[in-house]
Amino acid sequence: LALRLGDDEARIHYSASATHHSEVGHCVAGSVATVFDEMLGSGAGGTAGRRTTLLRETRMPAVVCIVARPGAADEMRALTSVATALADAVVSAITDALATPRL
Repeated sequence: LALRLGDDEARIHYSASATHHSEVGHCVAGSVATVFDEMLGSGAGGTAGRRTTLLRETRMPAVVCIVARPGAADEMRALTSVATALADAVVSAITDALATPRL
């Protein structure tokens, strides 16, 4: 799990290309997106597959979360006001997503 600032519409990224996507990464991203929506407001947790170096070259499921846009003080305030609870909820969401059997 990586956290960073960014301008992307979709805030939660997992590894995907035109021909392949990380099934577990997609599942974890969806779980984390739900937490972001619940704690930071509707639309805060949209997901998207990306083909970035970090996501592509990681040997395990990876998710990148864009926590705020650069210079967006209101987003940073919202994030810091719930940081501990958000971290706990993200850990629970990831644990639950990884424990869910897939076909």
